Amino acid sequence: MDATVHPDDRLHDVLCTAHRTGLVTLATDPAALARPGSPVHSEWDSLGPLLLLMLGNLGVLVFTGLAGGIASMAVSVPVLLLGLRRWVAYRIGQRATALLRAGPEALDALWGGGGVALILRGPRPQSCLAPKGNWRRFVRETLVQAEG
Repeated sequence: MDATVHPDDRLHDVLCTAHRTGLVTLATDPAALARPGSPVHSEWDSLGPLLLLMLGNLGVLVFTGLAGGIASMAVSVPVLLLGLRRWVAYRIGQRATALLRAGPEALDALWGGGGVALILRGPRPQSCLAPKGNWRRFVRETLVQAEG
């Protein structure tokens, strides 16, 4: 016998389908989500790249001398500010998307901390910002009613 489907599961399925088709996008705020306590926070994403850059700079300093070390550090700053921050933002977005698709409980955990938004694309875009917005009501009012 089939158990009854929980209404949250139905709403979550509708949301996942809309996300997969590109009707709804998940926007993330990396600054808000990269803090300890966030369900998508990873210490290694924050500290690992910096540690690798520092060790690399130290290696260049030891093997090439002071001038090579200074040049290496000068190159590392733009790499850190431009490349690695984007990489961390990308990784946070990937983990947030995985939580979005994992289930209503995982989405609630992500939603409760803030730093994410659901954006309905189309001629009349709408958005729902966490944690003040209600993702269930957003799905019910924008997606379920549009389905029929």
